[in-house]
Amino acid sequence: MSNTHFYTSCTNNYLPLARVLAKSLKKFHPTGYLHLVLCDSVLESFDLDKEDFDNVITVEDLAIPNLKPWLFKHSVIELCTAVKGTAAKHIMSSYDCDNLIYFDPDVAVFSPLEDLINNLENSDILITPHQLRPEKIFSAIAENEISFLRHGTYNLGFVGVKNTSNGREFVDWWADRCLNFCYTDTEYGLYTDQRWIDLVPAFFNGVNISKNPGYNVANWNLSNRDLQGNLEEQVTVNGEPLCFYHFSGSQKIMPEKYNLHNETTNALWAWYQAQLEAAGQAELSKLVCTYNFFENGELIPNQARELYRQVQEVEDKNPNPFSEEFYRWYLSHKQYLEQQSVDFIKKSLETNQEDLAKCQELVEAMESSKFWKLRQGWIKTKTKIRQTLKSRLGWVRRIPKNKTEVDVWIYNRLKLDIVPQYSPRKLEIPESYYQENQQSSSDLPKISLVTPSYNQAHFIEDTVKSVLEQNYPNLQYIIQDGKSKDNTAEVIHKYLEQYSDRLKFNCTQDSGQGNAINLGFADTDGEIMAWLNSDDVLLPGSLAYVADYFQNHPEVDLIYGHRIIIDEHNQETGRWILPSHEDRDNMLSWIDYVPQETMFWRRELWQKIGANIDESFRFALDWDLILRFRDAGAVIHRVPRFLGAFRVHQQQKTQAWNEIGMQEMDRLRLQQHNYVPTNLEIIKHINRYLIRSFIFSRLHILNKVTART
Repeated sequence: MSNTHFYTSCTNNYLPLARVLAKSLKKFHPTGYLHLVLCDSVLESFDLDKEDFDNVITVEDLAIPNLKPWLFKHSVIELCTAVKGTAAKHIMSSYDCDNLIYFDPDVAVFSPLEDLINNLENSDILITPHQLRPEKIFSAIAENEISFLRHGTYNLGFVGVKNTSNGREFVDWWADRCLNFCYTDTEYGLYTDQRWIDLVPAFFNGVNISKNPGYNVANWNLSNRDLQGNLEEQVTVNGEPLCFYHFSGSQKIMPEKYNLHNETTNALWAWYQAQLEAAGQAELSKLVCTYNFFENGELIPNQARELYRQVQEVEDKNPNPFSEEFYRWYLSHKQYLEQQSVDFIKKSLETNQEDLAKCQELVEAMESSKFWKLRQGWIKTKTKIRQTLKSRLGWVRRIPKNKTEVDVWIYNRLKLDIVPQYSPRKLEIPESYYQENQQSSSDLPKISLVTPSYNQAHFIEDTVKSVLEQNYPNLQYIIQDGKSKDNTAEVIHKYLEQYSDRLKFNCTQDSGQGNAINLGFADTDGEIMAWLNSDDVLLPGSLAYVADYFQNHPEVDLIYGHRIIIDEHNQETGRWILPSHEDRDNMLSWIDYVPQETMFWRRELWQKIGANIDESFRFALDWDLILRFRDAGAVIHRVPRFLGAFRVHQQQKTQAWNEIGMQEMDRLRLQQHNYVPTNLEIIKHINRYLIRSFIFSRLHILNKVTART
């Protein structure tokens, strides 16, 4: 093999993936020189002598001009991508190498790379397309081919370059574009570095577009690549040896949706997950990049990054945007900065133009109309009707004609808010909810319920009582406490003796809510499972209702119900009346409107998805869980009953927590759609659901009024 160097780029939370890449590469090329480009601070525990990497290059080593402003402008994904060209330039100028090959950290090598590298003997640039053949199914065309038009034709999880004048010319161009225009902005025509590479075959000579089916195999191209064989002997792709597999999780739904998985692909994923665990995935995946925080420890909002890179004056006056000074300035000037942004100005201009056009049309109509007086009378009548409706219904506004404005109008008026929907009132629970189940415990399925707890003594007694006082005989209730420093333990011990047959209190250190839930469930064996947060409550009779529903609907794997919103004084402040579960619009891929405190599922389903909560999530772990359930083929029903109450209180979320939540939701949407959709795209896809929810809520109110009458 010629003198070939390899490199990858990642942050510390992706280090386990990079380790698997390094280990698999060294298996076939033990003398191959592998560079790790680390877009993060170097961990104290990181020891290069014990790693399969030969060299570590930090962002500071790349001599990027105005480094701090440049770093601040990029999200983590953008950052790890933006350094690829500059890192290639650095390696080719600093090390004696004939060829340089980049692999994404989530790639693994399964056979020698000689044939791959031989492609560079007669070419200077080697790239691979996402797909090798056209799709045949209409929906797959939309999900794959149209996505490639939006995000790029070539898969930049791999690129190879020969160290020639032509190869270096390409690297210089690539580095420049990545430094200045490596952002996720599909409306502007950018998707990190991937869209730029679409121009390479036109701009440079010596470009080899390799169509070997064994290169860059991934979940989204399994529709035209047939994997067979096993890891012990050999895995083949369309009859050719599998060279390297791209284990990106961004489109897991594709092979499952089109039944593309087989024993070989399942074995590959199982092998990869085991390798990640051995490489420290459980610990390192929870880390957050150093460059995600201001120097004072506050999380950097995406809005701050976008405003900083869009308004040149702001960058000029703040050479260190990570500083406490800029953080305070940003908070105090946030509204002003929004009004200076390109998007805000563009939107204002569009609004002004639309208003001007409407005014011109109105003037022309007034001047040319023969029925001016009749029109004036009609306008007065319409205005009076509108004012009457507005005063009586409150939410009525002028419905705009523009479709986009209509979508936003519907969303703003019908969205399911968690904020108070009305003034606090006494919690209303139907008398029928208090009826006890008459079946014996031997006939009832065991329900395993876990409450993760930490410093919630103020609310946890209400939570515990709401569960135990239902007197469900076949209950297994675990309170998994992370060594609370308040009087949580004292509260729980009041109930341990009376309910010793169904209540257990585990007080051990955990690493967060997801870890606590996993620890609790590991101590259970019930047929039906659920978790209830330590500030939420179950409504009376819910456990008996859930058990009865599962017994009468053996085909159902998961259920959830309506939600009541309560405040810190157990006063009702709102209700979520949800339509029946019809995921015909794939709504779950866009937003999570499943109330977690009302969700129950069968243990068989839990085992099917690996029997664990993804502990890397802090906010969206319930949305991630139900997506995994859905992707595993779960039959899901929304039951026509209020099962739980969600408590909203001031100590619930901080600004940083909300920001992490937004990032996690974007992460899940990226997995579902292979890109992060805009707010307007999300609104367009969920409005039908919101309209159905609105109709159901009106019917609910009508039913209550009729019952009282």
